[in-house]
Amino acid sequence: MDLNKLRNEIDEIDKKIVELIERRYEIAIDIAKYKEKNNIPIYNEIREKEVINKNLKYIENKEFMNEVKKTFINIMELSKDIQKRVIKIKKNLNVKEAKKIGFQGSEGSFSHEALLKYFKNYEEIKKYPSFEEVFKAINKRDIEYGIVPIDNSSTGEITDTYDLIRKYGLYIVGEIAIKIEQNLLGISGAKLENIKEIYSHPQGFQQSREFLDEHKDIKLVSFPNTALSAQYIKEQNDKSKGAIASIRAKEEYGLEIIVPSINSNKNNYTRFVIVGENFEKSIENNKISIIVSTPHKTGGLYKFIKKFADNNLNMLSIKSRPIQDRPWEYFFYIDFEGNLEDENVKDTLEYFKKESGYFKFLGNYKKDDNIL
Repeated sequence: MDLNKLRNEIDEIDKKIVELIERRYEIAIDIAKYKEKNNIPIYNEIREKEVINKNLKYIENKEFMNEVKKTFINIMELSKDIQKRVIKIKKNLNVKEAKKIGFQGSEGSFSHEALLKYFKNYEEIKKYPSFEEVFKAINKRDIEYGIVPIDNSSTGEITDTYDLIRKYGLYIVGEIAIKIEQNLLGISGAKLENIKEIYSHPQGFQQSREFLDEHKDIKLVSFPNTALSAQYIKEQNDKSKGAIASIRAKEEYGLEIIVPSINSNKNNYTRFVIVGENFEKSIENNKISIIVSTPHKTGGLYKFIKKFADNNLNMLSIKSRPIQDRPWEYFFYIDFEGNLEDENVKDTLEYFKKESGYFKFLGNYKKDDNIL
């Protein structure tokens, strides 16, 4: 084999690839203009799957199946980023004044409570059975914004939310933290000695672990969310059944508190983020969220973290999520203080764009002052 000859051949192939990718991105710009004119969402899950499956059929050497699939996923991610640059970014909008908003769960849930505290002059609230349905509703423009929990001070991050933000390419436009107080609820006249079964979301159980450890004879039954468990208790009208849920759920379903404040951590907060199709610029915004993947080599993550110190930026949090089909490699979700107009922020973001294997800007929004 002649190494130089092989390299020359790769150079010729790369030249053709660049020409084709450039043309693909030019078409992506035309598509973005059409979508903006006709009020069509950028993200189309069905279309993306069709593109990947169609192109995988062209592969003759099946050994490269996974690599080609990853290549097309990355190309489409970048195409969406280009389309978002073309479509006008909303500026200085008051997210809290949105008219159509949505959440996962039922009335009386903590998500419902966070939504009511954040939004002001809404006209319509829609509820969905899962976090993903909230994201799909934004994508279809059934709602303007959705609110979803992203982490808890006691139990950590809600991994589904992080994965869905990346999957659907939405932006974080706000956040709110609410104190979580779990209570053992029951129907009128129920007492602790009557309770044989307790219903709640797994996090409700986890957050009330010390109380439950003292009552191991009680059967625990998982429910999709705490509010639904409260609703179920009301419908059953059985003094032997209790639910772990909020004060709002108690009021919503006409229950009584059997034992108040049973959560182990008395300073238990859940942070919710407001997600939407566009990110919004404002001089008041002081928090930035991004996703990066670091080079898979010694010191890769250290160099990224050091960049914040070099530019005098306060990193608020860093979370990792595994990259599918790439064992021991991770996406890092990073929150830090700053505004997009700050020069040190611009320099940091440009560095990450150049040095990351994967980079996605998630939003610049106003930090909830209740979050330390």
